[in-house]
Amino acid sequence: MHLVFTSSDALISRLIRKVTGSEVSHVALRLSLEEVPVFLHADVGGVKIVAQEAFFASRTERYVFAFKERVSPKLAVAYIGARYDYVGLLWNLFRIMTKWLGYAWHRPLQSPQALVCSEFIARLGLASFVGLDPENTTPQDLLEVCKKAPEFELVPPA
Repeated sequence: MHLVFTSSDALISRLIRKVTGSEVSHVALRLSLEEVPVFLHADVGGVKIVAQEAFFASRTERYVFAFKERVSPKLAVAYIGARYDYVGLLWNLFRIMTKWLGYAWHRPLQSPQALVCSEFIARLGLASFVGLDPENTTPQDLLEVCKKAPEFELVPPA
């Protein structure tokens, strides 16, 4: 299994990268099903599993982190079908922009049944992500943790 960080030319990807000051806008879990690479991620339409070709149809791989120890995808698979948190995404972008102005907001509009990509990954129970607030975690936050965490190894993109 791998964590894969990506970006794209889509407007929402450019906006996420601009607001978060990151070169990545999305994070997903890459799994292998009978030697076939697939991606499990929260995206438009909810948490779903997609073929590699569909995943990279509009994305560019930026960073790939391998898990040094075997990790069960059981918890990740349990999220399949959860809704995508459109309101949460827009609220997070608003919260980050107003933070530049000195305002601190919490997320009153959060939905416990809907997820954005970084929230999905942050909720997987990985030791390095303990202490992160999943509702306020960005792909950039997860990338920074992965770069320093002993449980991950940076590997070349496929």
